[in-house]
Amino acid sequence: MKNKILIFLLIIKSVGLISAQGFIKGEYKSYQYDSEPRVVVKDEYTFDQNMYLTTLVSKSVLDKKWDKELNVICENNDMLFVIKMTREKLNYEKGQNDKRTYTLKKEKEHWSLFYFEKLIGKLSYSATQEECYFYSYKSNSEEIFYSKKNNEFSLFGTKYVLKNGIFYDQNVDGNETYKLKSCNKYEINYSSEGLESEYKFEKNYYCTDINDTCLLWILRNDINPFLLPYLFCKIDRAYHSTSYLAEGTTTYEPEHLQRKDGLPWASGNGKGIGDIISIKEFEHENPETLIIMNGYQDVNHPDYYEKNSRVKTLKITNRQTKKSKTIAVSDTKEEQRFSLKELGKGGEYELEILDVYKGNKYDDLCIQYLVVE
Repeated sequence: MKNKILIFLLIIKSVGLISAQGFIKGEYKSYQYDSEPRVVVKDEYTFDQNMYLTTLVSKSVLDKKWDKELNVICENNDMLFVIKMTREKLNYEKGQNDKRTYTLKKEKEHWSLFYFEKLIGKLSYSATQEECYFYSYKSNSEEIFYSKKNNEFSLFGTKYVLKNGIFYDQNVDGNETYKLKSCNKYEINYSSEGLESEYKFEKNYYCTDINDTCLLWILRNDINPFLLPYLFCKIDRAYHSTSYLAEGTTTYEPEHLQRKDGLPWASGNGKGIGDIISIKEFEHENPETLIIMNGYQDVNHPDYYEKNSRVKTLKITNRQTKKSKTIAVSDTKEEQRFSLKELGKGGEYELEILDVYKGNKYDDLCIQYLVVE
């Protein structure tokens, strides 16, 4: 496991720098057969109100001595983005410091990428396919470095799946442990051949613009792999639930609620009474409608609907305004809509299960589709 300093790039979208509205704070530690960490990396990212990076400061300690410090500043001038990086190697001879300037110019259908003043390639994306590409003028080759399908992401050859707010690396052999400490606090532990690593971070940043994913390519090799999907992988909504059902390798996590086909969300708490589903919406700034499709709906197994429990009563709370309402959900396969206007503006909601329609065979509470927009 190689230690990598956390570095990434997000481009400022709005004109001019504005006060920071978002953050990521992380601490990475690497142990090599000792109780004290040999490597410590501390990072702090600040973002504007649109969640685009404004500054990054990263400091590392090697064997209890300050080793390196990284500073990144992003500047924007009407679709011309300038990224200034300074790496200072504190325990090396003078002349080892590194200063770099990248410029991205927005063209009609792509971004032109310059290193200092030399044109080195272009970045493009497909919003419909949700894929990002880099074309190198030096090698005359193109790579697809990001793609998304449902809750599965492919990023630089690594496959991730999003479950209950945590990105799981599908390529590892089970020696990583993931923990969601609270809604925005994470802990990841890694063990391999005597090398122990841990990464703890907290954040309120989410990648919500596929342009961000495209532009992040510049510093891709310097991002700690633990944090990498949380920076690159575009999500329209962040879901979390107090429980979800797992049957062997099949899981019914809350991210399934974003799509009408496929597996539903199912409570891991039997009938689900008392479970809470949390939704943070990005695509719609102030959602006005809750949309729900009740039960387990599978066209190939229509009996699954009656066999499993369905939601009967929901309490909806706007986390920003603290206003709540209780709704009665009909026992039907049809799509149902409920107004959120009286709960005020905001994009974060909690939905508490108060009552259910009991399944005729299983207690498991299922919901096929649940979004705000």
